[in-house]
Amino acid sequence: MINDFALIIGAMKCGTTSLFKYLVEHPQICPCEYKKEPDFFGKNSNYQKGFQWYRDLWDYDSKIHKIGLEASTSYTKLRTAEVADRIFEAQSKFDANFHFIYIMRDPIERIESHYTHGLSTKWGQKMMKLDKGIDHRLIEISRYAKQIDEYYKRFLKNNILLLNFEDLKNDPSSVLKKYAVF
Repeated sequence: MINDFALIIGAMKCGTTSLFKYLVEHPQICPCEYKKEPDFFGKNSNYQKGFQWYRDLWDYDSKIHKIGLEASTSYTKLRTAEVADRIFEAQSKFDANFHFIYIMRDPIERIESHYTHGLSTKWGQKMMKLDKGIDHRLIEISRYAKQIDEYYKRFLKNNILLLNFEDLKNDPSSVLKKYAVF
């Protein structure tokens, strides 16, 4: 049974997908089989399915794997405190261990990438046009200190690894070495 989880919780458009793909290459890391972003703790309909449903999202073999990995950027969007509470409760109630990887990017570049991505999707049509200002949701997602603070309030500092998108982009091997000591 899987008890150790690593959650990539960094903001969307900060390299979470690339980081996930790099990390799952390691044989001791078991990727979430459901999808990269199961949104268990952030999506009420998934959370109501229970923690065993969450555990079953991995094809975990204790003889091979050390940790299960997922990357749900929703865990640091607009309801960060509620999500962090849910993870903390699961850790206490189900004897689970959580490690967090929070990857950040220059906030303006992140907002530009998010906005561009949004224009190509259905949800992006709801965004405010740039000539009227920057949509407040895009700004909130880039408030990294506010988001990560909710995790620092509940979890040990040494269980939270902060990474920079530029480092991942320019020197992925050094970023992956940071994870190895984490």
